[in-house]
Amino acid sequence: MIISVAMIVKNEESVILRALDCWSKIVDEIIIVDTGSTDSTEVLCKHRPKVKFFHSEFFDKDTAIENFSFSKAKNEALRRCQGDWIFWADADDFITDENIEKIKRLPFNVNHAYSFTVRSGMVSFEHTRLIPNGSGIFFNEQH
Repeated sequence: MIISVAMIVKNEESVILRALDCWSKIVDEIIIVDTGSTDSTEVLCKHRPKVKFFHSEFFDKDTAIENFSFSKAKNEALRRCQGDWIFWADADDFITDENIEKIKRLPFNVNHAYSFTVRSGMVSFEHTRLIPNGSGIFFNEQH
């Protein structure tokens, strides 16, 4: 079983190495789609063996915010994943060693997607983060 991480980035040099280090412990490939970084994000990513780095087909540093679509960028990253399973992650996400061990024990049933509790400061919420590749799950803009 191959596990991928899908991530979109833009100017994430301050957090990307932490994310890559923790995800590298549990996945086989890390798909990074850069949407217009002007910092050292690309250089930092390219030195990691599991990372496959791509420039977005749709967005770059000159894309105006009103023309940017997080869903379109995230779906671009999902399409590039080769793994049987895909984690969705942001560049500032990390996963503890304790939770890595829990994930390794998941049954990985293709009829399921897995949600995790995400914590940000005092706020926590459930968020679907692990999906079977080819399941038809994708991101959609909410208007």
